[in-house]
Amino acid sequence: MRMLHEPRRRARTALLPFMLMAAACGGIAGCVEAPSELDLASAQQELAGSWQNVKPMLGVRQYHAAVLLPSGKVLVTGGLKTASQALATTEIYDPVANTWTSAASLATARAYHSATLLPNGKVLVVGGSVNFQGVSSAELYNPATNTWTSAGALSVGRHLHTVTILPNGKVLIAGGYGSNIISTKNVDIYDPATNTWTQAVPLTTTRAYHSATLLPNGKVLVMGGYDSTVPGGEVDGIDVASAELYDPATNTWTAATPLPQRRQAHSATLLSSGEVMVTGGTSNGVVQRNVNVYNPATNTWTTKAAFSVSRRGYTTTFLSGGKTLIVGGEVFPSYVGATELYDPATNTWATQPSLNTGRVRHTATMLQNGKVLVAGGYGAPGFLVSAEIYTP
Repeated sequence: MRMLHEPRRRARTALLPFMLMAAACGGIAGCVEAPSELDLASAQQELAGSWQNVKPMLGVRQYHAAVLLPSGKVLVTGGLKTASQALATTEIYDPVANTWTSAASLATARAYHSATLLPNGKVLVVGGSVNFQGVSSAELYNPATNTWTSAGALSVGRHLHTVTILPNGKVLIAGGYGSNIISTKNVDIYDPATNTWTQAVPLTTTRAYHSATLLPNGKVLVMGGYDSTVPGGEVDGIDVASAELYDPATNTWTAATPLPQRRQAHSATLLSSGEVMVTGGTSNGVVQRNVNVYNPATNTWTTKAAFSVSRRGYTTTFLSGGKTLIVGGEVFPSYVGATELYDPATNTWATQPSLNTGRVRHTATMLQNGKVLVAGGYGAPGFLVSAEIYTP
């Protein structure tokens, strides 16, 4: 069985040159000297909607996780170094100094995991996979001491699950793939106050590669995904259209109106209106570009303007001002460099400048200054080390 999240070809490590480093031409005919870091740092006049290469990471990685720390720096954890080698290494990007530095390593190497900033300022890393076997352990990172400590273990090892911080500060982990890439309906809740896990009522539908969104009313909307336990779909499973709502107050799941079509590997974004926008992904093996919006008040879906490029494995970032940035992805065998900006007020997509390097399975993190850091992933050169910053 070939899952959507598996690399489609044998990857090669490709350390991209750092484009901000000065090139010493030494009088060579035809050589054009690149600007120095100092020149670029002093020219703080980026065009709106522009991409700028920044210092590359310390090593290649895809299927990693990135979190904005309270300090304004970005913590990047784990991921894949090769098609079969998961990483325990972590690194921190400083957007002010434009530098990457090594941070303490995870106790357990992992990819396809989640990393979440908790209200107490620590980072919770949960689950993941090593050779597609689900990891059950969880770890806590303390930025003040640059240390990792155990955060216990999930009831079931899993990857490509969802993570949602509930209004009471607890963390809901739902679904995902367990060992041998079998999707699960298991749900666990983490309590940061006691550093303990408890099992919640399971999902109604087994699913992985789905989405979960905290609604303004405190409930959690889970939708779509892939159910590997049901024959009849792509290879030996089926894409999911169903949606369900979790109520933390009663620990119950109730059905919501299904998506207009089955889809997995999509993205769900909470809009300023309190509605949820669902974009892209795949449906029965076909990469999508259509957009649907869910209204929690009426439990209904509406179709919105589609973006111009079909994609999966991309990132979605909700910007200050209410617009949504879509970056990268793939339509196999091509890696998408196109980026688009959605304005819900006008229901329109605006084409933005393309990434310098088309990529899939990267991370995108909105910085405190409103810019967006995109790092790593996989592209035409192979596993990526490069990083870029988008200026809205």
